[in-house]
Amino acid sequence: EFNKTYMILGAISGFFIWLSFCIIFIPLVWIFTLINKNYYDYGISYLNPFLAILFFIMISTVYVSTNAVSGLFLGFIYKFIKGKTNG
Repeated sequence: EFNKTYMILGAISGFFIWLSFCIIFIPLVWIFTLINKNYYDYGISYLNPFLAILFFIMISTVYVSTNAVSGLFLGFIYKFIKGKTNG
């Protein structure tokens, strides 16, 4: 139960990282490509709407799952260190 909490917190932080990517990075790249036509746009303008949605779902899945696993490992490490200091 204790590690489940850390896993859920990691997944939530991964979701907000993905959300900040969508809110900040993508509009900035779009603005830079409007200003400077030679700026590399990371392929965002080449995606059709279906592939763009699929791309964002895949990126969010990667962010959420990696942060959930990282949170789980953090919970194990925290529990181990706390057990060492109490004993």
